[in-house]
Parts: sequence; C-alpha cells; structure tokens
Amino acid sequence: MQNYNQVIVDSLSAEKTLALKLDKAFNGVGKDVDKQLGRIQDGAIRLTWYSSCIFDNYQNVCSKLKDEDVRFMLGVYQLIKRHDLILDMVQLYIEHRMSYFSEQDIAKIIRALTYTGNKISASQLTNRSLAYTISRTISRGLSMFQVITFKTSLTASTLLGAYGVIQEASESADRLLIMDTRYYAILRHEGLEMMYFLIEPVFKRVSFPSSNLNNTIKDLKELLRSS
Repeated sequence: MQNYNQVIVDSLSAEKTLALKLDKAFNGVGKDVDKQLGRIQDGAIRLTWYSSCIFDNYQNVCSKLKDEDVRFMLGVYQLIKRHDLILDMVQLYIEHRMSYFSEQDIAKIIRALTYTGNKISASQLTNRSLAYTISRTISRGLSMFQVITFKTSLTASTLLGAYGVIQEASESADRLLIMDTRYYAILRHEGLEMMYFLIEPVFKRVSFPSSNLNNTIKDLKELLRSS
C-alpha cells in the first residue's frame, strides 16, 4: 500500500515555498479562490483572538487557542510517525462503533456487509478481523481522496491562510466533541483529534452517537460505498 502519509508530508514541505508566492492563491477556479480567501480571513480572526491573552477574564479563550495550536502540531507529528493516518483513524472509529455490540450483533453486521455489491466478502471477515478489514477497505479509497483534500487545504499562500487551516481543524474537532464525545476522546488520546477534519467530509454521512445496530449497518455500508 502506498504510504499516503509521506505524500501529505511532502505537500507540507512544498507549501513552505508556496507560502512566499502570493499570486498562487488566485490560480484556481473561483470557488477555490473563495475558499482560500475564507481561510485567510479565518486565520486573521484567529490571530486577533490572541489579543484576549492580555485580559484576565479571557484566559480560557487564550488557553484554548494555545492548546489547539499545540494539538494540531501533535497531529502533524502523528502524520509523520504513522504509516497510514487515515487507516488508523478509520479503524479507531470502527472499533469504537463495534464496542457497543455483542458477538451476536457483530455476526449480524458481518452478514449484512457481505451481501453482493459490497467490496468485502464473507471469507475476509471474522469477528476478530472485522474492524481492520472494513477500515482497510474504506481507507483505500478515502486516503487518496483526503491526501488531495489535505494538500488543497494546505495550499495556503500566506501565513494567515496556513493558520486558517488550524481554525478549520479546530472547528471540526469541536463538532466531533458535540456529536460523539467518546470517539473524540479516543482520537485525543492518540493525538489525532485535530486531524479529524481530514475524514469529516465523509463521516458527515454517518449517524452519531453510534450505539444503534441498524444505524451502524447502514452507516458502514455508506462508508464502504464512499471508498
């Protein structure tokens, strides 16, 4: 399997050069320009929030900003450290989802996912291999898609635009915290919650929280179709 992490890391290095070329922000189509300008605006607003650090009453805001900046860099470190960040994040999600169910329920999930038309077969699935097999199948398609998404996100032609990516990651993590506190906690423990924005576009299609069996089967099928 291609090491998609390295592709993303290479794009991070490339963006150091791109950050010096302001004209690059306007080479895309109109919607890409609008999105980039939005990131620049988000980055500028985020920086102004740091002015709250001088006021005692806003130390909680200042502390949150600093923590998110550090956590984002920790996520980038995990990106460099891990063989396939996307696979790991998806597998953590599948394992989290499976933890709600009994062996009998998992057997039902296996039967439901191995019908004709899905990308996995009954011979590939056992209770023990379920999380990895599904995660690998999903991440094969998702990884390259999200490499492109991450590269586009990091095509920040100004430092404000680059800082806007952190704001995007912060907002994504906050949404996850509201939707599924447990999965957020799992990712945070792994240093990955600020990388959730990489998979959020696809995971918006699944239901939170995750303890309903029928919803789980439906959501896994949806993720498999998306891969």
